Amino acid sequence: MNINDIARLANVSKATVSRALNHRKDVSEETRERILRIVNEVGYSRNFVARGLATKRLQSIGLVIPRSARFIFGNPYFSELIQGIGEVVDVRGYHLVLSTSPDKSVYLRLFSEKRVDGLILLGSGIRESDFEKINSMLGHDFPVVLINRRSRKFRCPAVTVDDTDGVFQAIGHLYELGHRSIATIAGPPESIHGGERLEAYRRALEDYGLAVDERLVVLSDDTENGGYKAAKELSSRGVEFTAIFAANDLMALGAMGYFQDSGMRIPDDVSIVGFDDIHLASLVRPSLTTIKQSIREVGETAARLLLDILERKDGTLRAGEVKLPTELKVRQSSGPPRKVVAVKDMQGGLGVWME
Repeated sequence: MNINDIARLANVSKATVSRALNHRKDVSEETRERILRIVNEVGYSRNFVARGLATKRLQSIGLVIPRSARFIFGNPYFSELIQGIGEVVDVRGYHLVLSTSPDKSVYLRLFSEKRVDGLILLGSGIRESDFEKINSMLGHDFPVVLINRRSRKFRCPAVTVDDTDGVFQAIGHLYELGHRSIATIAGPPESIHGGERLEAYRRALEDYGLAVDERLVVLSDDTENGGYKAAKELSSRGVEFTAIFAANDLMALGAMGYFQDSGMRIPDDVSIVGFDDIHLASLVRPSLTTIKQSIREVGETAARLLLDILERKDGTLRAGEVKLPTELKVRQSSGPPRKVVAVKDMQGGLGVWME
C-alpha cells in the first residue's frame, strides 16, 4: 500500500494526501479525517528509509542560506521563500534540511559531507571566489540550484528576479512624479541588494538623463536598522534629494522610520520606494510603494528545478536561468516633490526639507 493507493481510495490527489498527513491547513477537516481513517484502516506508513534504499536517495533536499538564523527568521522575505520551497518538496515526498550561518565553513561542511540529495543555495552573500571551493567539494554531477545569483565559476541552474527591470520601474516612477534628485540605500556589495540593484540604479539615472551623484548612495546592512542608519547618514551629508530608492523593503521601512522620527512627512517631504513587496509593505502607514517580486514563486521554481533534475531519467544537469518578472506597486509613500531647501535635522546635521 502506497500513497497512490491512499489517494485512490480517498478519491483525492496524491498532493492532497501528502498535505493531510503533514497537517497542512489548506486541507478541509472532512477530507483530512477521511484520509486519516483510510490510512489507519490499511495500516499505511510513510517509510522514507525504505524508499531511500530503493531509490538510492536520502529523500532530503538542503536549503543553504548564508545568513544568521536570527536574521532569517526575523525577515518576512525568507519566511515566504522557505514556504514556497517547502510546499513543493513536501508534495514530492522529500524532507527539507535548512542550513543557516554567516560562517561559510558551516555550509561548506554540509557540501563536503553531502548529507542531502541536492542543494538549493541562496547566492546572495556568497563571494564569487567561494564558488571555486564549492565546485571542488561537490563535483560537477551533484544537483544544485542557485537563487538570486549566477556564477561564472559554478555552472548550475539559477532562479533570479529581473532586478534591473524592477529598479528601472522604480526610478521611472519617481522620475515621472517629477523627482530629479533620487538617492539610494543599497545593501552590502556582495549581496543582490548592493550589487545588481545598485548598478541598475546608476544605469537608470543615466538613462533618464540624471547625473549620478555618489553622495546620494549609501551602503548599509540590508535590514530595517540598516535603512534607518542609512537615512540618517544621507541627511547628514547636506546633499539635496527628494526621493529614495531602497534596494529592499526592510531598508525602506527603516528609512521611513528615521524620517518620521525626524518630523518629516512621507511622501510630502520625501518619497520612498522599496523592493520585494513583503507583507508588511501594505500594512505600514503610509503604505510602501515598492517593486513586487513573487518571493514564494522563486522558492517553488527553485524546488521544482532541483527535484526535476534529481528525478530526470538521464540525470542530465543543465545550466540555465529562470528569470521571474517584477511589478511596480504604487502606494502611499511616493508622490510629487516640493521645493527643496537645506535644513538641519534633529541630530544637528544638514538634511532636506520641502516647501
